[in-house]
Amino acid sequence: MLFHRFLTQPALLATCLLGQVTPVSAQESVSNLTLDSLLEAAVLRQDRRALDTLYAQDFQFSHGTGEQDTKATWLSYVLATRAPFRRRLVDSVLVEIHPDMTITAGRLWVESVDAGRYGWRFVRVWRRVGQRWQLASHRSVAPLPLNDWP
Repeated sequence: MLFHRFLTQPALLATCLLGQVTPVSAQESVSNLTLDSLLEAAVLRQDRRALDTLYAQDFQFSHGTGEQDTKATWLSYVLATRAPFRRRLVDSVLVEIHPDMTITAGRLWVESVDAGRYGWRFVRVWRRVGQRWQLASHRSVAPLPLNDWP
C-alpha cells in the first residue's frame, strides 16, 4: 500500500482516467490535477460526457445531511439547466493507491447557488474499470468551519 500527500504522477492518472473524454480547459494544467480535482472541474463545467465516464454506474453519494444519491439522481441535479455550483474546490487530499482501487480523503469547499458556501471532509473510493478510474462512492463525513474557507 502506497500513501501519498499528493499524487506523484497525476498526468498519468488523468490520461488513464479521461481516455477519450473532453479534456479540461486550456487554462487548467492536467499535470496539476488529482482525480478529485478533475471530477470537480467537470461538475462545474456540467460536462455530461466527462461525468458519465468519471462516475461508476453503481455510484453512491452519501451526503453529510443523510441524503443518498445514485449516479442518475446526482447527475440529474448537476446537469440541471441552471448551473447549481459557482465553485467546487478540493484540498488537503490524501491518496491511498491499491492495484484496482484508490481511496482519497480531503476537504471539499462548495459555493452553491442555492445553499451558499459550505465545506465537508470527504472520503471517496475510485475503482479501476479497464484503463479508467471511476468514482464508486463519495461520503461526506464531517462539516468544515467556514472560517477555514480558502
